[in-house]
Amino acid sequence: MRLTSRWSPIVAILLWVALPAAAQTTDARTLGVYFDAEGTVCSGTIRPGTPTEVYIIGKVGGTEGMTGATLRFTGAPSTWVLYPVANPLLLALGNPFGDGAVLAFPYCQSSSGDGNVLLYTVLVLANEDISDVYFSLAARVPLINPNFNCPTVVHCDIPVYTQACVETEPCRINPTRTPPCALVAVDEQSWSAVKAIFR
Repeated sequence: MRLTSRWSPIVAILLWVALPAAAQTTDARTLGVYFDAEGTVCSGTIRPGTPTEVYIIGKVGGTEGMTGATLRFTGAPSTWVLYPVANPLLLALGNPFGDGAVLAFPYCQSSSGDGNVLLYTVLVLANEDISDVYFSLAARVPLINPNFNCPTVVHCDIPVYTQACVETEPCRINPTRTPPCALVAVDEQSWSAVKAIFR
């Protein structure tokens, strides 16, 4: 059967549950949380009474693009309120702040321009002043495919739609000191590894 629907990527995503995968592989693409839609500012300030936006962005520059992703947004204090607004082109299933979300575009998002693909704009309302908050992206739970315990992207290789683990770029909120932006590798998702980046 040939998939002709513009939503065939979501069909491929749902099929991941049944399909085996060789091993977790890293990819040139990255997913990250940023203070700007260009994906360049990874540290900033969010204070009570000042609604602030952050952006979840896929970076695909220098690659063949992406058609989807799986991710879970972590690190928000329980007293803060977050409102996700998905890219209007996305079909988004799930809650990115809960168990995570499965995302699919109706067609390939190419690496033209700056290579950034906006996934979510997130409105953050801080109800108390908290320092050193750490917004990051992790694997969806439960996993879509147990072979991929990581945030993933979906390639544009129709009709296969290959899934791959990706590195993530976290965002530091109200830092007591500002570290440089740093990618978190797939095998460094534990909190101890995250803390080591900023020592």
